[in-house]
Amino acid sequence: MFQGISDIAWSSDSHYIVSASDDKTLKLWDVRTERCTRTYKGHKKYVFCTAFNPKSNLILSGSDDETAKLWDVRAGKCIKTLACHGDRVTAVGFDISSHYLMTSSLDGFCHVYDARKRQVVHSFGEGAPISYAKFSRNGRFILASTQDDTIKLWDFANSKYVKWYTGHKNSLYSIFAAFTTGGKYVVSGSEDNNVYIWHLNSRNLVQTLEGHSDVVLCVDCHPEQNVIASGSLDSENNIKLWKMR
Repeated sequence: MFQGISDIAWSSDSHYIVSASDDKTLKLWDVRTERCTRTYKGHKKYVFCTAFNPKSNLILSGSDDETAKLWDVRAGKCIKTLACHGDRVTAVGFDISSHYLMTSSLDGFCHVYDARKRQVVHSFGEGAPISYAKFSRNGRFILASTQDDTIKLWDFANSKYVKWYTGHKNSLYSIFAAFTTGGKYVVSGSEDNNVYIWHLNSRNLVQTLEGHSDVVLCVDCHPEQNVIASGSLDSENNIKLWKMR
């Protein structure tokens, strides 16, 4: 019996999607045949987040069981369990070179692991629950949303933040944040039903996008075009696309 899906991720060749589910599993879907080709079992509670590495031969997942797991895609087996958090793992990811992988948690910490040694090499956090995190495009920074209405850009190698962004609302949900195409702006959803856009370097709030009628949970940006996608909890059950000038 299928249960809720909290996250999905595309493979680099766009042939596969991995889904993270409340049934404690991950499933690998072949987009061309629309069939599940493999199921990954091992988490003890809901699987909340997932990501492919750039080569798409590894999958990373995070769960309510306070662990992250690294999976061999073809073998279908867990090759490493990362148990360094004290609450739900809210986001996972790889840097562009696959040298590092990252986990964030509601325990207020983000850990960066050496992908080859599979051990923690950097940690940061200031106590507020981290609701979402992702590597910058160049792999040097991590953008982390915290449930104190703040987003911070962390120089993770030195465990310090270099920029911060405020104006949106985030105290209850895991709200996504993203870099726009070209990396000039930071975008985030918000619990006040809006989408917020800041200039990356100046930190100025440059635009607020109004149109949703409920909490905007997720945002993402097109890899080539100046388009933002946003999704919310509203009853309209739709996704909004915003064209940036």
